[in-house]
Amino acid sequence: MRVICATHRDLKQMIRDGKFRADLYFRLNIVTFEVPPLRDRQEDVVLLCEHFLQKQAALYQEPVRQLSGAAREVLTAYSWPGNVRELANVMEHAYITARSSV
Repeated sequence: MRVICATHRDLKQMIRDGKFRADLYFRLNIVTFEVPPLRDRQEDVVLLCEHFLQKQAALYQEPVRQLSGAAREVLTAYSWPGNVRELANVMEHAYITARSSV
């Protein structure tokens, strides 16, 4: 069995504060990947958008829609405080409400 989990909290601090079990932390913390927030890797925004558009197209069995140049600029300029989940929701909303293939 593999457990993959993610958090935005400082688990080591939570252990010190008595809010997270140390034994559980050490059982889970075998391999750690530090992934910077989306705001720090804007070069990934368009790639992720295209992935989400492909995912929606497959779900609805439709041709893949494209991002306009203006949409790319707006999406890469935003700070994405909700990170990748927020981007996925925005792209799903855009896909559903768009009136054209771009």
